[in-house]
Amino acid sequence: KVFADSDIQSNKESFSTAVQNADLFIGSLIFDYDDVVAVSSLLDNVIGPRLLFECATELMSYNRVGSFTMESSDDGDNAGPSGPPPAVKAILSKFSSGKEEDKINGYLKLLKFGPDLLKFIPGEKASDLRTWLEAYRYWNQGGRNNVKAMLQLVTQRWLLEHQREG
Repeated sequence: KVFADSDIQSNKESFSTAVQNADLFIGSLIFDYDDVVAVSSLLDNVIGPRLLFECATELMSYNRVGSFTMESSDDGDNAGPSGPPPAVKAILSKFSSGKEEDKINGYLKLLKFGPDLLKFIPGEKASDLRTWLEAYRYWNQGGRNNVKAMLQLVTQRWLLEHQREG
């Protein structure tokens, strides 16, 4: 089911039921405090991938594709987003000089080249990060065909993951 941000509050029951029964959740541009609270209270019910693009920080931590997650780690001094493994973080840091004005440019380069580079990094988490980046790339390009391609990508990779487990 597809909902607009206004449905989160105006159609609470239908929205809540849909999210609680969802195999996949995709959200974008959710910033309103009441919407963030409502959505975050439901996301743990989603059994499959959770893709949140350009949302409030609290919601971005709910991103999950396979073993890749942006949830906070609870290991004391290193608390914060878990994100990609250290080797992947090192590669991704090469996309920006660290200056604030270069971060957008680095971010766009990451979206463009990141999935292609991650093909060469072994490990399930790198592969799952690649899936998230590819899905985000499709989402940012917009249009019916890109949304369809994004859904196919995530579905195929999620189904493959479940076939490996089962």
